[in-house]
Amino acid sequence: MTLRQAVPADAESLIPILTQLGYPRAPEEIAQRIQHLAAKGKTAIIIAIEDQKPVGLAEVHESDTLISGIRAELGALVVADGHRRKGIGEQLVNAAIEWAEDNGHNKLRVGTNVIRHDAHAFYEKLGFTLEKQHRLYEKLL
Repeated sequence: MTLRQAVPADAESLIPILTQLGYPRAPEEIAQRIQHLAAKGKTAIIIAIEDQKPVGLAEVHESDTLISGIRAELGALVVADGHRRKGIGEQLVNAAIEWAEDNGHNKLRVGTNVIRHDAHAFYEKLGFTLEKQHRLYEKLL
């Protein structure tokens, strides 16, 4: 298994992984997002490749807010069904930590849905601590 940065040409092969996480998207949309984030900078989309196809994905980026300041956030982490519990997720998180450190951050923050109990245990096993719980509201415009 190898890790590398995603490129827009990976979009089609990333759709099954993103769909497993509950975020189905069109390949064109994912390709545009990869291109946009790469051009914007301060984001890494790391994919795990096995047998020449993606089996995992981590997206880490810099976030800057008035209240929290500048920090690194793990925006997405998913490992494909059939490839979980083999250390791929941990390798992706370690790559995200390395990216955060290389970009001058001293901590990495991640949010996860309250119903993803396996994810909570996974992050705690890797040394993450529960900072707070919150609800997310959205209004379509």
